[in-house]
Amino acid sequence: MTDEELIIAETRSGFEAWSAGDIDQIIARSSGAGAGLGFGFRTRDMRVVDSVDAQRTGLEAWFGTLERYKIEDIDVNCTVNGDIATVWGFYTEDFKHHGEDPEHLRVRYSMVRHQRDGDWQLVWNHRDIQEFTDDGFYLKKPIQKPPT
Repeated sequence: MTDEELIIAETRSGFEAWSAGDIDQIIARSSGAGAGLGFGFRTRDMRVVDSVDAQRTGLEAWFGTLERYKIEDIDVNCTVNGDIATVWGFYTEDFKHHGEDPEHLRVRYSMVRHQRDGDWQLVWNHRDIQEFTDDGFYLKKPIQKPPT
C-alpha cells in the first residue's frame, strides 16, 4: 500500500469513527502531536488538545444532544511529498439535534500530516461549511449594498 493509499484509508476510518459515534476510537485517533488542533466550523478560535477525560466528557455531551449523526459521501484526496502529506476533500454531515430541525451540510476539509517515526501525524486541520455547488465550487452570493 502506498503512503497516499494508507493516508486515504486512515482519513476515511476517522470519518467512520465520528459517523458511528465511536468515542473510544475518536479519542484514540486524537492522540499524538498536533492531534485535535485546527479551526473548525463550530468554533471561531483555534482548538486545543484536551486531556482524555475532558475529550470524553465533551464528546459524550455533544453526542448526547443528537438524535442522529452520520458522515456520508466522503471524498478523500492525498498528495505526499517526502515526509509531508496534504489531504483534502468533501463529505456530507447529516444530523439532528434534539428539538431542532435536521441539518444536511456539505463540508470542505483539508489536513497536513507529517511523517515522524513511521507514523503520519496530524499537524494542521481545517473544515468549513460555506455553501458549494455540487462540483465543489463556492456558491456565489453577491453582497447586497444598502440603498443610498
